[in-house]
Formats: sequence, structure tokens, C-alpha cells
Amino acid sequence: MAKTSLKIKLFSVFFYARLILVTILFCATAGICFVILLPFNNAGGRQRIWRTAIKYYGKTVLALSGYPFIKIIYNNLAPEEKEPGVVVMNHRSGSDGFLVAYFTGGVVQVVNDWPFKLPFLGFFARQGEYFNIRAMNWDEFLAAGSKCICDEKFSLVGFPEGTRSGSREMGQFHGALFRLALEIKKPLYPVIIMGNEKIPDLNFVVHPGTIRIYKLPAVQPEQFAGWTPFKFKNYVRELMQSKMAELEK
Repeated sequence: MAKTSLKIKLFSVFFYARLILVTILFCATAGICFVILLPFNNAGGRQRIWRTAIKYYGKTVLALSGYPFIKIIYNNLAPEEKEPGVVVMNHRSGSDGFLVAYFTGGVVQVVNDWPFKLPFLGFFARQGEYFNIRAMNWDEFLAAGSKCICDEKFSLVGFPEGTRSGSREMGQFHGALFRLALEIKKPLYPVIIMGNEKIPDLNFVVHPGTIRIYKLPAVQPEQFAGWTPFKFKNYVRELMQSKMAELEK
């Protein structure tokens, strides 16, 4: 196993120190704004405020924490497609949850239970009513996902691999998100993330680099009508792998 250089160790310390500072400032600012706006919003309005705040936090925290050594480039390959739907992203690194914020429009994440246990961020996830997939059965997930996309007009974002790979390899996909898109007949947006497998790596050591995000054209309901979740998830996985191979050349 290669030893981590002193420069990389120092950069990691620098990164996490700024990450903590940005998070504290964000929480303080969001808290003040929330208190000011509290009398003017019902429960649905407050939920939207929390979700918007989380998105802006995610979109800025990596850029501010890693500047100027971490660069993030977002490429929307189908900017005309704006209908809320199901979004699936590959999962290389612990930074992926922050990168969700680059997706156009309102988003709600599907996560395992551990983010809810984090200080600060867990509180925001609960207030934004993010989805704890481990605490929901299929009927609950279908009802909540349908409400989120069809009624609240937020896209539901998840990582079908279930865990980060820490490399350029893509794991097998779980089928829940694809089954949801089939049931509610909404578009599914594949999003690929490249270059962040070491931002941070599996040991949470942060390396400088460039992260590239590509939102691919949606797979529309008329295309996947009649498919099984198994066929659907394998089709999308192959599509994402093929595009990654093309871009990495």
C-alpha cells in the first residue's frame, strides 16, 4: 500500500478544517434565516426552505473547502429536460452526497440511516424529510416517493450501488429507484460522477483534483414501459458505464 505523502496529509487537514468552518457558518446563517422566515411559512414552506438550504450548502461546501485545489465542473447534456423524476448517480466517494446539489431543480436524497446520526447535517436531513431507505418498506417508499416527485415537484436522488466503490469501478445496482420510476411513470435521469474517487479516498484522505459531473439525457417512461426493474437497472448501468468509458478516453 502506497504511503500518503506529507503534502497530501497537510492538504487533508486544511480541507477538513475549512469544511468544519464552512459548515458552522452555514448552520448559523441558515438558522438565523429560518427563525426570521418561520412566522411566514407553513410546514410545507419550511420543508422547502430546508431542502433549498441543504442544496446550496452541498453546492458550495466542496468548492470552498478545497479551493483552489479541487475543481468541480458540471455538464448538463440535456438542459431542456426539467421535469421532476428519479435521479440515479454512481457512487465513488463520500463527497457524492454533496455533489447531488449540482443537479438542476429541487432534490431530495435517498440515503442509509447513518447521515441522520451526524451532528448538524443529520438535523438538516430530518428537517428536509430526506428518505431513510433502511427505515422504510416498499409501500412506504412508493407512497413517499410519489408524493415527493408528483405533488411536491422535487426529484428523488439516490445511489443504486448502495455503497461507495472508492475506484473507477461501478458496483451492481439495487432496483428500488428503478421500480419507483416504473410505478409512477416519471423520467429517470442518469448522472455520472468522475474524478472524485480520491476526494476523499476510502480512508477519508483528501487529494487535489477535478470532479466532473455529467447529467445524461433522461430515460423516458415511454421507453421503459413494460420493462422489469431488473432489465431497467441493467440498461441504465450499461448506459452509464458506456458513457464513462467514452469520456475517460
